[in-house]
Amino acid sequence: MYPRALHAHPITVKENATGTSSSQIGPFSWSHTGMQGWRESMEDSYIVNCDDQNFTGLGFFCVFDGHGGDEVALEVEKMFHETLISVSDVKTAGKAGKSDVPKLLEKGVDTGFRQVDNHLKTLNVDSGCTANVVVATKSHISCANIGDSRSILVRSGMALALSKDHKPTDEGETDRIKKAGGSVIRGRVCGGVAVSRSFGDFNFKAGKNLDASKQQISCCPDFVHYEREVDSDEFIVVCCDGVWDMLSNDGVGRFVRTRIQAGIDDMSKIGEMLLDYCLEKGSKDNMTCVIVLLPAGQALLDEAKKEKSIMGCLKAI
Repeated sequence: MYPRALHAHPITVKENATGTSSSQIGPFSWSHTGMQGWRESMEDSYIVNCDDQNFTGLGFFCVFDGHGGDEVALEVEKMFHETLISVSDVKTAGKAGKSDVPKLLEKGVDTGFRQVDNHLKTLNVDSGCTANVVVATKSHISCANIGDSRSILVRSGMALALSKDHKPTDEGETDRIKKAGGSVIRGRVCGGVAVSRSFGDFNFKAGKNLDASKQQISCCPDFVHYEREVDSDEFIVVCCDGVWDMLSNDGVGRFVRTRIQAGIDDMSKIGEMLLDYCLEKGSKDNMTCVIVLLPAGQALLDEAKKEKSIMGCLKAI
């Protein structure tokens, strides 16, 4: 976002976490992989909450990509989930009928994003962060997004976009920026920030009597919803732009799926391979990846491991 200094050599040590869930929105397994890369510090954070303890009927898979420092990304990581599930419309969405889930999530999550940003404003921080928030219910896979972190849902081998990047040069974003008294210089808001929606960045949210959705940089998300197809939905991938700058949605989907088809059952290993590949392709950014293996993806993996075992037996004969 803001131009940042680079190390002489990339920091390639990975931070990994994995888990499984058998909650009412599962079953599934997930992994998180993060790598500092060339940057002088790690400014990404993430959340995975699978509803195993809260019983809200909601699962959250989130990536927050910081810029100008890590303060906002780390604070959002600490308080985001509790803030959202305290919003009545969000809580209701987890128990609602299929037709009501999208509108409840949109109203409630928008309220939650505004509450998060209002809290951050009290901390007197200068930095900001993007937020890509995938929410799973029994009936839907939904995404709320601000900024240029991104997520996909792979269904029967096809990568479906769960979010759209927010760039200052996008027509609708440029119009809002200018109406709020700003400008787009070298693809950045007033020459500073390279995304047009984020948490924090309060120097660009100073418009008097302007709603949060009308500021030069907005904290209000766009939404995408897909009704779940349990027999076809294979996996979700949520990454920061350090990955998407190197690979397309289809490219990331193929990368992960071919390794599942090769029988690799450790999603964090696949995450490591993905980040290393993007580093080799020239990514100079921090990189974070969350992979969520859904039932159809587990079936794909089980079949691959079965075929691998059969081939091993045949070679032994």
